[in-house]
Amino acid sequence: MNPENIFAVVDLETTGGDPLNDRIIECAIIVTDGNEIIETYQTMVDPGIPIPGLISRITNITDDMLIGAPSFHQVAHKILELTEKRIFVAHNVNFDYNFLVEEFRNLNIHFERKHICSYKSSRAAFKGISSYSLKNLTSELGIKLHNAHRAFDDAMATTELLKKIIEELGDKIFEFSNDYYAVPDKSPLSVELIKSLPNSCGLYWYLDGSDNIIHVNKGRNIKKKIISQLNKFSNKRYRKLNSLISTVQYEITGSYTLAKLKEIELIKQSVPRFNRTKRTLDDATQQEYNAHELSEQQLQQYSIHTEAGPDHSTRTLFVFQNDIPVGYHIADIGNHSIDQHELIDLMLPISPSSVNISIFKKIIEKRGES
Repeated sequence: MNPENIFAVVDLETTGGDPLNDRIIECAIIVTDGNEIIETYQTMVDPGIPIPGLISRITNITDDMLIGAPSFHQVAHKILELTEKRIFVAHNVNFDYNFLVEEFRNLNIHFERKHICSYKSSRAAFKGISSYSLKNLTSELGIKLHNAHRAFDDAMATTELLKKIIEELGDKIFEFSNDYYAVPDKSPLSVELIKSLPNSCGLYWYLDGSDNIIHVNKGRNIKKKIISQLNKFSNKRYRKLNSLISTVQYEITGSYTLAKLKEIELIKQSVPRFNRTKRTLDDATQQEYNAHELSEQQLQQYSIHTEAGPDHSTRTLFVFQNDIPVGYHIADIGNHSIDQHELIDLMLPISPSSVNISIFKKIIEKRGES
């Protein structure tokens, strides 16, 4: 293990599980070299919204406890300082990391750190354990966890867990970091090209020597998805594809839903030879949807679903009419003045095919439950 590696072990308590709509209520950071603790930090955070009863029961944090607590913007500089040039570690890291990305995005600050998941790495380090939850791991490994679901106690337990993982895995722990790449010897793509790929959500497509698109795919993390696919190219299905790839191109969408939509559109347009056959349009509803012909009555029935945008200053707005997706628009975070008529004019229409509607199935179901 390189002695220059310094870790920032982070745990957050929040008002819920959605980084777009929920907020941080408690933050703890333990700075460690993987063996000794260097610095600790903990703070309550005023989320600006009430704490749901379920969250209070889980964390034992109440609204009264947050009276006088700093808001996120008041502690943001300290969090930046403690995580700067350090490896961000958390149990189920995407949860904590994405909350901080979102909070900093609201402050127009780009937050990006190399990060490692102690949940995923513990599965490699300690095989055969019935559950890899923090509570169960600490019990199995003899680590003290006094107050589960409180940020400082969880962060301290994760720090001790990290120490044990490093003892088992050594430098292999970095195979569980967001920027790790392990390119097979016979990869059609160079290491330099793979290094340049983004750790962002979007779609990508392989081209052959004649610049024909031969395979289209999507991923929540483009770099990880491509690396994973490259390591499968030794099997029969991918062997021919592997021999024809000249390069790869990509488009960052931020929204995974938008990546799925654009994947279908690109497959329809380019008919890549290595994509499995998909019904990209329903014959009965394949006519293009003209958003500009919506009546005044229909305009009153529209609603919006919001996801991440292609970059940290944008959002993807999906427009629904009676639970049918009709279009989307990439909007600047700072622009709160778009009215419904302007949004309908600006949005790119979504063809109402059964395949497209199926992409939104879980979103529609979740909307129906709320």
